[in-house]
Amino acid sequence: MNLEIFINQDFPIKVRNEAGCPKCGFTGYSGLTPIYEYMYPDVNTKEWIRKDRPSSYEIEDHIRREGLGKKQLDVYIGKVKTWFS
Repeated sequence: MNLEIFINQDFPIKVRNEAGCPKCGFTGYSGLTPIYEYMYPDVNTKEWIRKDRPSSYEIEDHIRREGLGKKQLDVYIGKVKTWFS
């Protein structure tokens, strides 16, 4: 059984087929792209974290403002844009 998700009911997006198929060796994972979250703190950010002990929210805000990482949603939106451009 193939699963489909409809976003605004304009176009279907295929998601993992748990039964798999011969193309993926019956794993259900062929062609999937991971969606992840990452950060690459610079030296100043690492020192700030060690010195000031900011909350996770403050760290996240700093990382986003400084362009030192991406959240899962940002990565996902970027993937969707490349699929339909």
